[in-house]
Amino acid sequence: MNQLFLSFVLFFVVTSCATTKPAETKPNQNSPVKTSTSSSKKHPAEIEGSYESLAKSPHFTIGLIGFAAQNTAQNQSIERLIEYAKQDPVIFDELLKEDSSVAKLYGLYGWARLQISSKDFEQKAAPLLLQNPSVFTMLGCSMGPMSVKAIIDGFPKTSDTKK
Repeated sequence: MNQLFLSFVLFFVVTSCATTKPAETKPNQNSPVKTSTSSSKKHPAEIEGSYESLAKSPHFTIGLIGFAAQNTAQNQSIERLIEYAKQDPVIFDELLKEDSSVAKLYGLYGWARLQISSKDFEQKAAPLLLQNPSVFTMLGCSMGPMSVKAIIDGFPKTSDTKK
């Protein structure tokens, strides 16, 4: 009985963490306020919701998360965009133009999954790696801030760097 109760409580905690937004940080008073560019371009209906989900996500997550292996909306969205990008890969360049570091990470992850050359990937990743901000991540059973460089290091290797 106690194990069942503990399992229920653990499931509740993990699923509530997966569906709650992390606390937003206030922008620096000296930096200009940036607005999202996601609404400036119209995407095909089959991916519009997926694109918006990634462009506005407050956290970066890929794969199943938590002890209960929950599939997140972001994970489903990136998989839809990867399928769509096989015909129109520039969708990931659009994510790289968003103001959010999380959106840019999703764009880079998409390019990594499409196996572009390491030279092209490094060129696309350079601006974000130069800033190397920390973003809130949900990867497996780990949740919390992580540097962009550490996240990118965990991406699938490009076709010409696999060993």
